[in-house]
Amino acid sequence: MEGAIAQAVTGYEAEATGNIIDGIVINQSDCSGGKYVALNGLGNILQFNNIYAPSTGIYNIAIYYYSLNDSNGYISVNGETGTEINFRGIGNWDEQGVKYTTVFLQEGNNSIRFYNDFAYMPHFDRLCIVGEGYLLNNPGLEESNGINPYSWSIGNDHSKRSTFQWESGSGINSSKCISIIATAPTDAYWMQTVRLEPKKTTYLKDI
Repeated sequence: MEGAIAQAVTGYEAEATGNIIDGIVINQSDCSGGKYVALNGLGNILQFNNIYAPSTGIYNIAIYYYSLNDSNGYISVNGETGTEINFRGIGNWDEQGVKYTTVFLQEGNNSIRFYNDFAYMPHFDRLCIVGEGYLLNNPGLEESNGINPYSWSIGNDHSKRSTFQWESGSGINSSKCISIIATAPTDAYWMQTVRLEPKKTTYLKDI
C-alpha cells in the first residue's frame, strides 16, 4: 500500500527545458527521460516550472531522487518562503527513492523550487503530481530501518506458527514485499498505523 490517490499521475522531468537548473544534468539510461539533475554543490537549486493545477488547492507530489545518505533542503512554491524537506538515504547511488509531500498550488502554472544554501541535496529524476487532497505519509516497502520497512510493524503471532519475511525482488517489477509464512491458521499480521488529519480529505489506494 503506497498511499497514492485515485487520480491520474502527471510527471515533470527534472532536466526539462524551461526549468531553472543550477546543478549538473547527467545522462542515465534507467532514469525517467534518460537523465537526472545532480545538486552536488552548496547553493545549487532546481526549480520545476510550468507545474499545472486545474484548480487552486492542496496537491500531493512524489519526488523521485537518488541519495546515498540522508539529506535535507527546502521546498518553495511560487516564490513563497521555503519549508524544510527531508530525504532518506537509500544506501547506494543505484536505487531510486521517492519522497511524498503536499503543496498548495494556484490554478494554472506554478513553480516548485528545491534548494539548500548550506548542504548538498539529492539527485533529482522527476516530480509527479499524484492528485488533490491529503496524502498519507507512506514510504511503502522499499525504505527501511534495516530490519523492517519504515512505518510497518509486526503483529503478535500467539500460536508461534508463522515467520515474517521482508523479501527483496519478490514484488512487482522486482521490488520488495512483505510476507507471512504460516504452518497453520494464525493471528499473525503486518500492520501500518497512519494518522488522519481532521477536516482533510484522505485517499488510500493500491498502486
